[in-house]
Amino acid sequence: MEYEEFAQRYPREASEVPRYDDERETLLQSPRIFAGAFGTVLHDHLSGRKPEDDAKEFGSFLSSYLQWARENLGAIIRALEARGNRFDRHEPLVELGFHHIAQPAIRLWPHLIYGSEPITRLDIRDMQNRIALGATGMAGVRHQRAAHSQYFADYNQPLRSAQSGLLTEMDAAVVLLELSRAHPQLTVLPAPPQFEHSVTGRNVDFLVLDRTARRIVGVQVKTSVSNASYKRYSDEGIVLIDGIVDLGNSRSVRANPLRSDIEIEAWPGMISAHHVAALRTSTPAVAGYNEQLLVNLRKTAKKVVVGTRSYNQRAIAHVSKRVIDKLHPVRTPSGV
Repeated sequence: MEYEEFAQRYPREASEVPRYDDERETLLQSPRIFAGAFGTVLHDHLSGRKPEDDAKEFGSFLSSYLQWARENLGAIIRALEARGNRFDRHEPLVELGFHHIAQPAIRLWPHLIYGSEPITRLDIRDMQNRIALGATGMAGVRHQRAAHSQYFADYNQPLRSAQSGLLTEMDAAVVLLELSRAHPQLTVLPAPPQFEHSVTGRNVDFLVLDRTARRIVGVQVKTSVSNASYKRYSDEGIVLIDGIVDLGNSRSVRANPLRSDIEIEAWPGMISAHHVAALRTSTPAVAGYNEQLLVNLRKTAKKVVVGTRSYNQRAIAHVSKRVIDKLHPVRTPSGV
């Protein structure tokens, strides 16, 4: 779909309709303001409008954003977890998914909007590594909790849902960014709230842009997809990714440690953990990383994926084909 046509489907400004209680709305205010600012810049770019800020001013905004995220995002997440309840605890946490991916991929924004800061294959690999390392840390926490029966209790379902949704998005980011390594004219971005929350049936988690052809496709990611979801997202501008079918994110799990029954469960984080387990500490792709942290997370990754085969290359090939086919569809001549 062409940039302008895609942009017309979505609002330029993020919605300000409250969705939670006052306390959590206050906690989400800053994350929403920053994410919405990215969305406005992107909407203007897709619509052919000249950026309101020059490249230097936008760079200052990005620096402010990164400083805010480093200093505040962790505390906001912990506060939201403490104030959640068993019915909607997961929703505010999943809303912050944009920021988990936007930070390591921050250089993609000035590259897209201003054509500045050339992005190399090594740069993309660094983004994939950092996203996968973050996801592996989360998957490691889940690995520890899953050893206890309480983790699978009904009252923990909202928290499991939050973890699964976020890990699925981070796995998808690792896979989708491979498109940019294979096709340098493609940019993959996490979707700001204007594109993620504003239009029912057209909400997306990622945007894949062909900067040369000025074409774009949205990608909606689900931990697992129902038939209703397939119908809901049957749109020429959207690719629907199933975490189990498309990413291979499932494994045999003993949901009740007191019983011998083994169940096949959606288990996001496997893509990221396999990615981290395969990292070699001597390559340029990990230069500048905290060496001890990298060693620890590689150990965590190997625990998470023990007994499983990597689905990463198959997921990359499968998802890449689906996105490219949607981005550049082959038109059948009329009458054929």
